[in-house]
Amino acid sequence: MKLFSHKAVAALIIGALALLVSCQNSLMEPQTSANSSVEYIKANPQILGLAKGELSITKTVTVSNGAYLGGPSMEGNYVSIPGGALDENMSMTFTIEVTDDGVLLFSVEGAGVPEGEHIYFTDGKTATMAVNKDWLVSEPNVAVNIDTDERYDVVETDKSYLVELPHFTLYAWGITD
Repeated sequence: MKLFSHKAVAALIIGALALLVSCQNSLMEPQTSANSSVEYIKANPQILGLAKGELSITKTVTVSNGAYLGGPSMEGNYVSIPGGALDENMSMTFTIEVTDDGVLLFSVEGAGVPEGEHIYFTDGKTATMAVNKDWLVSEPNVAVNIDTDERYDVVETDKSYLVELPHFTLYAWGITD
């Protein structure tokens, strides 16, 4: 009987380790791009008036409370940064623009952070970035960091597509093959 119980414990330990190793690829880990291409999704023609400019909102993100960068002026698009994500309070600007090719781009920049430099979050925190479904011509399955080609899985809600991100610079919505 003792032999059986030792084997059962050993099997449970091996099973738990296998499960732990298999769970290492979370939704917040970037996908690798080695075996798949990505097509950037274009903005819905109904919002292409934005192509003549951009939408942006600037708020102070506090260490204790984080911030919600959205509101009526952003028309259902937003970035939500949790408290504890930054080491210090920072003024951040969330910007939406449409490229000459019609691709919808989202960026978040911080005051005092050089343009194009990534803003990483602390303690494994992530921010939620959302695009209003009406703003895209097709359904994305990834958000793509334009600088690094990191790809993060998208989740669909009733009105938005959401993605959890461990850092900010410039992102596009895309479809992988």
